[in-house]
Amino acid sequence: MLVILRPHHLLCLPRFQGEGYSPAFVEHLKRLIDQLVQDGQCIIHFGMDQLCEGCPNNHQGRCVSEEKVQHFDRAVIRLLQLEERLYTCAEIGMLLQQHLTEEQFNGICSSCQWFQRGICGFVVPKKIYKRLF
Repeated sequence: MLVILRPHHLLCLPRFQGEGYSPAFVEHLKRLIDQLVQDGQCIIHFGMDQLCEGCPNNHQGRCVSEEKVQHFDRAVIRLLQLEERLYTCAEIGMLLQQHLTEEQFNGICSSCQWFQRGICGFVVPKKIYKRLF
């Protein structure tokens, strides 16, 4: 089963460090990352995705922070020129490397709670990045 991801989660996944909303959410995220690595591809979807399924902000299929996350998504869609379709992880990695600068990352993510708490940042350890993309 291919992993379905919303655009801004392409920035989140490589920066995941084992922290999250709850232990159940962290385990859910680990399983998705393992599946993504195993498949080597994912479907980009402009809306709720499989990562959202385990999020406490998901209320009956709608994010309570939908306006904010749509802002993140639109920025990533524009930056990477994404379409709703199947992508290989190699394609995503290439798009991120070619188009995402630290300034752009900080601009997109500045209102994210994980960024504000210092849990996430632009630099991703190469071994983690290579595992995903």
